[in-house]
Amino acid sequence: MKEVYNNGFYQVFDEKGRIRIESVNGGTVVVPVTAEGKYIVLKIYRPNLQKIMLEFPRGFLEPGEEPEAGARRELMEEIAGTGDEFISLGTATLDSGISGTANHFFLCRNASCDVTRLQEEEGIKELLFLGEEEMKAYIRGGEIMDSFTIVGFAKALVFTEDQLQY
Repeated sequence: MKEVYNNGFYQVFDEKGRIRIESVNGGTVVVPVTAEGKYIVLKIYRPNLQKIMLEFPRGFLEPGEEPEAGARRELMEEIAGTGDEFISLGTATLDSGISGTANHFFLCRNASCDVTRLQEEEGIKELLFLGEEEMKAYIRGGEIMDSFTIVGFAKALVFTEDQLQY
């Protein structure tokens, strides 16, 4: 296996003609839910797609950073957000065909943010506050197509259903 690229965030390996892409430090995804039960979703411009995407806050972990600390940092950096409780929803590998990187997912309960302090340099344009049924409709309709967001939403739903059974 030969490393062919490393920008400090991603490493690209060539394994006899098969490409493998790994995150150097892993990543974290935050599923922020307000006290009113609304999911906070970013409208973010993604240059590689040349379009606005609807996504949950997420980012790379810093070297040596614990996943929950990374989740808290990303929420603060991207939307000046905080929350009462960060609950681990586990990990997921989002493209096992080319990467083994496990991303850490967290449900942030009672999330709040400052809509006037969005991380514009990351392409964040505005926020949506969506109920559960709106999230499902946006996913069904293709308005939400980001895999991190879809997986995070599914994990949050399963966690919530599990909690309701007790």
